[in-house]
Amino acid sequence: MASPPSPYLLPSLILTRTFLLVLLLSQTISSAQSYSNITQGTTLTAGSSISSWLSPSGDFAFGFYPTNAQASLFLVAIWFESTSPKAVVWSANRDAPVRSGSTLQLTSDGRLSLKDEGGNEAWSAGPANASAAAAAVLDSGNVVLTASGGILWQSFDLPTDTLLPGQVLGLGSDLRSQLTDSDFSDGRFELAAQTSGELQLLPLAIPSGNQYDPYWSIDTTDSGFQLVYNESGSIYFALTNGTLLNVTMASVYSTEDFFQRTRLDPDGVFRQYIYPKSGRATGSWSGKWNAVAKVPADICQDLQSDGAGSGTCGFNSYCRSGGDQSEVNCLCPPGYSFIDPERKYKGCDQDFPPSCKRYDPAQFNLIPINNADWPFSDYEHYTNVNEDQCRQYCLEDCLCAVAIFWDEKECWKKKLPLSNGKMGSYINRRALIKVSKSNNTSLLLPSGPVISVVKKERKSLIQIGAVLLGCSGFFNVIFIALIIAKIFGSPRGRSQTFQPQSSIGTGRYGGGGEVCENSVLVHPRGSVAQAFDAEGDSDAGRSS
Repeated sequence: MASPPSPYLLPSLILTRTFLLVLLLSQTISSAQSYSNITQGTTLTAGSSISSWLSPSGDFAFGFYPTNAQASLFLVAIWFESTSPKAVVWSANRDAPVRSGSTLQLTSDGRLSLKDEGGNEAWSAGPANASAAAAAVLDSGNVVLTASGGILWQSFDLPTDTLLPGQVLGLGSDLRSQLTDSDFSDGRFELAAQTSGELQLLPLAIPSGNQYDPYWSIDTTDSGFQLVYNESGSIYFALTNGTLLNVTMASVYSTEDFFQRTRLDPDGVFRQYIYPKSGRATGSWSGKWNAVAKVPADICQDLQSDGAGSGTCGFNSYCRSGGDQSEVNCLCPPGYSFIDPERKYKGCDQDFPPSCKRYDPAQFNLIPINNADWPFSDYEHYTNVNEDQCRQYCLEDCLCAVAIFWDEKECWKKKLPLSNGKMGSYINRRALIKVSKSNNTSLLLPSGPVISVVKKERKSLIQIGAVLLGCSGFFNVIFIALIIAKIFGSPRGRSQTFQPQSSIGTGRYGGGGEVCENSVLVHPRGSVAQAFDAEGDSDAGRSS
C-alpha cells in the first residue's frame, strides 16, 4: 500500500500548471487597483492633524505611527486603520523613530523623503534612475510610487515582519521580528528565503544579527523559488518546478470576509491572523485579531541551539508553550527574577548572589520542577545514582545552580548561565533548582560580634561613626550620646567593651555596606529582611 502524501505537498496538477498564471493575474489585479494619488510636494507632519494618507477604502493608512502612548516618537509605517487594535504591517525606520515635527514628503524629484524635526533626512525611497510622478496607498496595503501608470517602487518588495495577501518573499529576502510588542526595533528572529533555496526560521544575536542554527525549515536546496501569500489567503512555498508546499496548514479564510496578515512575532513564531470585517464574517470570531495557524508548532520544543545563544527565552529562564496559537511564556525558575520584566528576552538573575568564598551547603535547598530542563549547560554527569545523591552532589558544589535527574539513575550538574530552558510533557526529567533557604542574602553574612570599643582608643569612634551613617538620624544622635557618656563619664584608665545587640557585617548586594539593629536590608529587587542578631538568627520571616 502506498504511503499517504506529505501534508506539505499539494500535488494538484491544476495548481501546479497554473501557478505562474495565478501569480501573473494577482500582479495584474494589484496593478489595476484604483490609485488615490499623492502628488509631488504633498507633505505629512508627525504629531499634526494631517499625519497619514488613507487607501481608497480607508482600510489602510500610510504615514506617521506613534510608537508609544505619549506619541513622542513616530515610525513611518503602513497599518490597518479600520481594525481595533490597529496593526502595523510595514515600517521604514523601526530602529530610528523620529519626533513630533518631522516630515514625510513626496519630493519634486519623485522620492519619498523623511526628515527629522531638525530638517535632516533620515530615510528616503524611490527608483534610482527614474522620477515618480505620484504615490498611492492601495487597498492591498501596498504603497507604490508610479509614473505613467507603472510601478517604480513598492513597499511589498521590502517587507519588515509581515506579509499581506498578494505579497511574496523572494530568495534573498527575509522577515525580521520586532524586539518586543512595544519595541519596534529589529528583534531576535528571522524568516529567511535563503539564496540556496531553503525557507528557514532562525534565532539571531542581538545587536549584531548573526544567525544561529535554524529551528524550522523547508529543506528545498537548489529548488526553492519564493514564499507566496496568495489573494485567497493561502500561504505556500513555491518551487522552481511549480510544486507548492503548504506552510501554515491553516484553513482558507475568505479575504472578502476577513482582513488577513501573517507576521513573524517577537517570540519567534510565524503566525497567520484573521480579523472579521464588519458585517461580513460569520461564525464565532470575535472582533479582534485571531491567530489561526503558526509555525513551528511548539518553538519551546523545536528551538535547540547547542552553540551560542540563550534559546527561545533569555538566559536563566525557561520556555513554556500553551499548545494553542497564543504567545510563548518565558518564566523564571524559583529564586530568580526577570532582569527587566518589560524585556524578558534579557533573562533572569538569581535573587541571591552566588559566592564560593563563604559557601555553606546548609544554607540552601533544592526545589524540584518536573518536566523541565536546560539541555546545554551541564558540566558534570553522574550515572547509577539516586535522586538523593544527585541532590547532595549539587548542594556540596557552590558552582552548581541546577541538577537534572533522569531515568532514576542519571544526574547532570549545571552552572550559570543556563540556556535553552524549556518545560513540557515531552521532557521526562526533573530539575532541582538551588535556592537560598531564606531567599535573601543575609544568610551569607558572617555572624558573631565584630565591634569592640576601648576607652583609651578613641579612634574606634571613627569606625562606629562610619557604621552609624547607614542608620536613621534620630537613632544616631541617641547612640552617639550614649557612647560619649560611657567613654568620658567613667573613671580614667578603666577599659570597657561595647557589645552591640546585633552583628554588623558587609552587605553583599553588589557593594559594601553595614546594617544596624532594627534596621532593614533593602534587597536589589525590592525585598527586605531584618538584620541578624549576634548569633546569626533572623527576627524576620522570609522575604518575598
